[in-house]
Amino acid sequence: MFRKKTQSSQLNAFSFLNDGISFVSVNRDSEQPKIDAWDFIKCEAKDRLQHLKTLAKQHIKKNSNCTIVLQPENYRLLIAEEPVVPREELIDAIQWNVKDLLDFPIDQATLDVFNIPAMPTPQNKINVVACKKTLIESYADLFNQGKLDLTIIDIEELAIRNLVYQFDIEKQGLITLLIKEDSGHIIFSHFGELYFFRRFDVGSVALKNDDSKKETIALEVQRSIDYFDRSFRHLRINQLFIAPFDGDYASMVNFLDSNLSVKSVSVNLFDHIHCEPAMPNEILVQSLVTIGAALRVDEAA
Repeated sequence: MFRKKTQSSQLNAFSFLNDGISFVSVNRDSEQPKIDAWDFIKCEAKDRLQHLKTLAKQHIKKNSNCTIVLQPENYRLLIAEEPVVPREELIDAIQWNVKDLLDFPIDQATLDVFNIPAMPTPQNKINVVACKKTLIESYADLFNQGKLDLTIIDIEELAIRNLVYQFDIEKQGLITLLIKEDSGHIIFSHFGELYFFRRFDVGSVALKNDDSKKETIALEVQRSIDYFDRSFRHLRINQLFIAPFDGDYASMVNFLDSNLSVKSVSVNLFDHIHCEPAMPNEILVQSLVTIGAALRVDEAA
């Protein structure tokens, strides 16, 4: 379910967060993607179905596809050696490579894979996404009750990759720093391919309470850059995009630009994606991953 094709020009994306539902609908009828509808509904998990039905009635075209973005605590993203087997046997074969890396039995897992672009190593590596079957089944049942066509299950790293690809004008690659409330992501992408990702445990809440956490984030990013430069010597990604977050954005851009080996840049997302009425910054921060999920265009992960 992580790699299925979209079947219509509209893709409706949902993120189920601790405090509510983030919803974004993107239409690709024109050259520039257009956000047709967006919403953030504060609610508890038990009330999700009624809000799904309301969103469907207000914003979702009949037979258009839906996707949901799993929260990081709901899945594991692993790197494993790629078994030398036919593609149709890959999922079965990869189970043996990752079963000891999971904190639940492999027979309770749903697995999918997507490629890592070629590395200068003898053994090919592959990304493996693992989550519990019961979680996927619960989401499928929820959307079925809401009479919505859930066709794709997505993850945050790929959703952010989709988002960045929209404003990587030269298509030469970017490092993306996503700062959430209690954590952060560093993602390296090039020509629409996800090369490397890293998570860390400092978020916007910690930054507000302790300005020195900027140094911690800078160290995490620089270590990631050093690793990437060693592992992918044939690539040079020399710009860092800092996604909008709940905090002093300008200060963070300036600090990282002064303390890292790459240039830090800010980008206005809505120069590249049409959105009317404009999305308030508070909603944008909550919806970045959801927007990225709604920008998926094909099955290539």
